[in-house]
Amino acid sequence: MDRIQAHRGPGLRRYVLVPLSINGLLFAAGIAYGAHLLDTLIDAWLPDWLPWLDWLLWPLFGLLVLGAVFFGFSLAANRIAAPLTGV
Repeated sequence: MDRIQAHRGPGLRRYVLVPLSINGLLFAAGIAYGAHLLDTLIDAWLPDWLPWLDWLLWPLFGLLVLGAVFFGFSLAANRIAAPLTGV
């Protein structure tokens, strides 16, 4: 029991919180930028007679974002944390 509690010290938190916060900020910025690009693309290239396609593109964007976050978050977090962990 003492051995487990020894790993929960405040010195270890920065090795977890710093990469996760950087990763979260990078993903949030990427998602916001992608949403802005999709909105700009829809406004610029979507003809007026295809408004239903707007309702199709946003859910597809959401599914793409969910897939990218699901598969890429831990990979990016490990890449960011590698210099801190010595791997």
